[in-house]
Amino acid sequence: MTQAIPRVAPVISDGALDADIHCASCGYNLRGLRPSGRCPECGTPIARSLRGDLLAVSDPNWVARIARGATYAYRGFIALVLLIIAAVIGVGAGLALFGPIGPGDTAVVVLLGGVVAWSLAGFAAMIIGIWWLTTPGPREVVQPEVRRTRTGCRIALLALLGAWLATKLPINHPVYAAVASLSQSVAFAVWAWLFFKMIEHMGSRVPSEEIIKTAKRGRRRLIAFVVLIVLVFSLMITAITVMAVRTAAPTPGAPPFGGGSMGLISAASCLGGLAGLAFLLVASAIEESLRRCRRVFREAAAEAERNWDRIDEMPAPSGSPGVSSEATPPADETA
Repeated sequence: MTQAIPRVAPVISDGALDADIHCASCGYNLRGLRPSGRCPECGTPIARSLRGDLLAVSDPNWVARIARGATYAYRGFIALVLLIIAAVIGVGAGLALFGPIGPGDTAVVVLLGGVVAWSLAGFAAMIIGIWWLTTPGPREVVQPEVRRTRTGCRIALLALLGAWLATKLPINHPVYAAVASLSQSVAFAVWAWLFFKMIEHMGSRVPSEEIIKTAKRGRRRLIAFVVLIVLVFSLMITAITVMAVRTAAPTPGAPPFGGGSMGLISAASCLGGLAGLAFLLVASAIEESLRRCRRVFREAAAEAERNWDRIDEMPAPSGSPGVSSEATPPADETA
């Protein structure tokens, strides 16, 4: 059923808008213009910009774009998850049935080619989807924090992709491997934090308590993941330092790689397992957020498409700023 559209009542002085109200299509400041006119920048009827900023009364082209983005990102994410599951099952089954397989075998070449192609397709779909999902809304010109979050999410996603590719380079050096792994973890944490922050903001524009709660839950899990990662790398660095000191100045009768250094490495391994579990919990929150956004944004896009033309027919409200208690009745209930 079509929902009622809330009326935003702008301050009107001598028949013109006397408040900073921005065009719903291009973000142009409509102060000083008449509610019955059109935006001088893009020609959109001003009446369309007087109903708040919920997705259901926003520019349908923009809402449809973020809905497509949520769909693409969700499909790409699921493709990567299925790839990981298939790889684990496939490797286990292959070793059980055929034993160790050499790197030059045709089966290995075909399998690796399929894994690379599937992973690239999944990453491409997810990157395109996140890029569309983070498209700035027309009215966000007056919301710099929201625009920074969207832009930061895009930059962090590219940084995450670069860090992931860096881990695949054929460089066999323990320092490089540690730095590349840490860079990947940091890039993921920054991207996930901005992603959940953006999703929480979008959930408030539906509004959807489910999306908001999922995003907040994801950020809490992400904090636990970051704390564990910091502890793991701290213990590893401490263990490496201890071993380096013992190697440089060995104590007679004391093994250079024993004692406290091995205990630190064991503790880091245990915490690494917990960090892996925390990562899975964060990933599940990302999946849940994308799944809910895909469904809710689709509905909002259809609603925005229906409301876009209806808004033109509504008389412009007057009074004080804010959202009035008056609402326009649904189209199927009007005479």
